[in-house]
Amino acid sequence: MKLRIVTAVAAVSLLAAACSSSSSSSSASSSGGTPAPVPITVTMTSWVGYGLFHLAEQQGFFDQHGVDMTIKVVEDEANNPAALASNQIQGDLTTVDTNVRSIAAGVDLLQVIAVDDSNGADGIVGTADIQSVNDLAGKKVGVKVGATSYVFLLSVLKDAGMTVDDIQVVDMNPGEAGTAFVAGQLDAAVTWEPFLSKATQREGGHVVISSADAPGLIVDSLTIRRDWVEAHPEAVTALIQAYNQAYEFWKSNPDQAWPIMADSQGISVDDYKAAAAGVTFYGPQDIATFMNAPADQTGCLKLTSYINDFWVAEGVIPAPIDPAASIDGSFSQDALAGL
Repeated sequence: MKLRIVTAVAAVSLLAAACSSSSSSSSASSSGGTPAPVPITVTMTSWVGYGLFHLAEQQGFFDQHGVDMTIKVVEDEANNPAALASNQIQGDLTTVDTNVRSIAAGVDLLQVIAVDDSNGADGIVGTADIQSVNDLAGKKVGVKVGATSYVFLLSVLKDAGMTVDDIQVVDMNPGEAGTAFVAGQLDAAVTWEPFLSKATQREGGHVVISSADAPGLIVDSLTIRRDWVEAHPEAVTALIQAYNQAYEFWKSNPDQAWPIMADSQGISVDDYKAAAAGVTFYGPQDIATFMNAPADQTGCLKLTSYINDFWVAEGVIPAPIDPAASIDGSFSQDALAGL
């Protein structure tokens, strides 16, 4: 779930970027014999957790590592699987549950890096009479069915001994749900920052439960087309090294990094920092550990398996995927050698 700024990106822009990417890739090297940068177009929504990706781009870290990175901010992710399948884009940075749905739809993708998890930046806001998840019974709740917010809602309902049949679902995007709640049109909404903080603008409005109460459920990972990964394995490692470099730059030069990260989301530094307090950014070792953890330990495989089973049980995907086949943690491990 994301801190979204309404920034529409037309499909023609994606297609134009793809054409440019294809043209660039036809040149294997520059006249001087240096390998040409490898082009890749990656989509993502507006989300505070992606600030380091934008930082890496703005600081030229991708270029330094030989990756010609194009970031496309696309708020409506519905068309991303088709764009991936047709090679209009090569990568998608989004939540693990969204990546599972794309793979289940038949797009051959690999998760190669996890970048953050929500630790309080997502949640459910409710009226004064809703003091617990059980109090949602019979209430009108705004949530995007089949999206990350839906995973969160179903999970907390299950923990409370409830199902979605116990509430009145109003299907809408999380940003719209947050706005509708503040306007008094809903009893509760599954949303994210800044709408969690804005809940108090409605008398009695408050956060009922947040992702801090469900750690490790909402994680963002980058998936890339498998054929691109197989064609450019060195570029995958280089991409992760560039991201790691951005993380280290942020840690050692926060006064320079924060404004760039905040600007990528179109908000002030203070607002960005406040939202970032609910996000855990993964460092180089965190990434390698998460991406390579065995199935019985906290990591990408365990989470992907959980989401896979969850989506099948809820009828969101028609058949299970192979979680292990959707992950390649070797690149994140190789990237550590570049620190």
